[in-house]
Amino acid sequence: MNRFLPILKNPLLWFALLLAYFTVDNNLLEGEFKNVIRSDGRGYYAYLPAVFMYNDPTFEASLEAETRNAQPNFNQYYLYQNEEGRKFNKYFPGIAVMQAPFFGAGCLAALVSGAPVDGYSEPFELAFLLGSLFYSLMGLWVLYRCIQLRFPDLKTVAPWLVIGLYTATTLLMYNTVTLGLSHHYSFFLFGLFAYLILKFKDSEKQKYVIGIGLTLGLIVLVRPTNLLIVLTIPLLFEDWNDLKRIFTMIFSNKALLLIWAFAGFVAVVSLQLLLWKWQSGHWLNWSYSGEGFNFGHPAFFENLFSFRNGLFLHSPIVLISAIASFFLIRKNKYFLFAWWIYFLLNAFVISSWWCWDYETSFGNRPFTEHSFFLLIPMIYVLKDRRKWLWTGVAAFALLGVIRFGSYISGYMIDQRFTSENYFASLAVWKEDNFARWRYGRSVVPFGERIDEAILAYNEEVHHYSESDEFIQTVEFETPKNRTNERMYFRVWLEKNSKKPLENVSIVIHATDDDSDFTHYHAIPLYNDKLAGIKEWTDLSFSGQIPDHFNDFERVKIYIWNQGKETFDLRNIRIFIDTYKS
Repeated sequence: MNRFLPILKNPLLWFALLLAYFTVDNNLLEGEFKNVIRSDGRGYYAYLPAVFMYNDPTFEASLEAETRNAQPNFNQYYLYQNEEGRKFNKYFPGIAVMQAPFFGAGCLAALVSGAPVDGYSEPFELAFLLGSLFYSLMGLWVLYRCIQLRFPDLKTVAPWLVIGLYTATTLLMYNTVTLGLSHHYSFFLFGLFAYLILKFKDSEKQKYVIGIGLTLGLIVLVRPTNLLIVLTIPLLFEDWNDLKRIFTMIFSNKALLLIWAFAGFVAVVSLQLLLWKWQSGHWLNWSYSGEGFNFGHPAFFENLFSFRNGLFLHSPIVLISAIASFFLIRKNKYFLFAWWIYFLLNAFVISSWWCWDYETSFGNRPFTEHSFFLLIPMIYVLKDRRKWLWTGVAAFALLGVIRFGSYISGYMIDQRFTSENYFASLAVWKEDNFARWRYGRSVVPFGERIDEAILAYNEEVHHYSESDEFIQTVEFETPKNRTNERMYFRVWLEKNSKKPLENVSIVIHATDDDSDFTHYHAIPLYNDKLAGIKEWTDLSFSGQIPDHFNDFERVKIYIWNQGKETFDLRNIRIFIDTYKS
């Protein structure tokens, strides 16, 4: 019994149990495990039933099963088709590989329970949740071990440090709520990559080199841009001589260790080539059709400092870490320069993606898996200047918990803010702030705008009452024979009402005469619920209309006064732009 006491006294154990509880609780829908596989996770997961259950490169059989089990108004956004008419999955298969054992368990559970063995019934949703939870908890463990190995002076406080880092960053959110996204999987793989390097540094055993190659391959298979994790290797060594010693040893004996690592990397990455060939008929395929990088115009400042999703504003502990790095200018210039090279190059690539805000609902999500490496300078300095940094960690951990609680409670609808509401949103004790803000704007599509359709341009004041239900309806006929164009709507207007509006929405409704397939998106008619009360306020909304297979013949945009409210509108402007890359 005594040997278990240290484990029971470790606060990390109790934090892990809380993490597991929040994960399960946040993914129950009316007491059942439904809609666990959602958002990007639909595409990541789709490989498993398509390959192992249906042997269907068109994904039609798996999509039929998914639609049958999905929530109302389900639309898939992960399948595209090439010029030859062959469908392919936009997403990379790394998460499917990691979820494969749990998918097998889901098959067994479905057989035993009598549930449909179709890849999407409740046993499969539960299996996906358990797989996600497994990697979340393993990510917690490898972070703990990495801190112990890299910073042995902090061994005794490592559990509290891990808890602080989890709660002060976006890790808590993306480990417990949005299980379909890739970030907590990548965080685990990043930690495993660092752990294997640290173990190899101490033991120089070949098995760790093979593991490093396999792990790096899986990192790329989950999210290819995360190959930049190799830039963190110098951060795991104390100085240049320490790093040079390991590289000299690796390249000795005809570089056999490097060959083993490369072989492991290629073995994993080759799975992507095989799946591309299986789906599209080509060994190489740019699956993110109509999307790409703007390397010439990265949204660098916006990604770091904007109220919308700036890393330093939404995870201020990273700013503290960046400042802490300069305390190393005399003590360890090697570490200082290595960290800034990694940080700036990684931030440049993240900021260059066309959708630079990543449609994120909580902080700046592509930095999530980098949390350990982003905070390494702060951890390094903690050894010498603990008091003020520990105070900072505790303060930002508390702020992170408040933000997390406000998000899962529905208080905060999303975290893409503006300069007008960012600081006001911190007043979580005000009841009027509950679900007050909604950010209704999206980044413009990748490529050039080739057409602008003006559907409404009306400066007059319009008075609406409870008898007006569907108002300001406009219609857009989509061009025939289009090839991978993207449609993007923009709505501007001014609103004035006597009280906050309830159940009044801007509706985007795309339809096809020859099928029942539709796209329906209702956006509440406010950016700030308390704005425009007995005065005029500007509102704006924008976003893409998904049309991956040229599905739709027409798009209707209208205002639905479902709540039978009374309000005034003026300066109504509605556009649909067409983009092509």
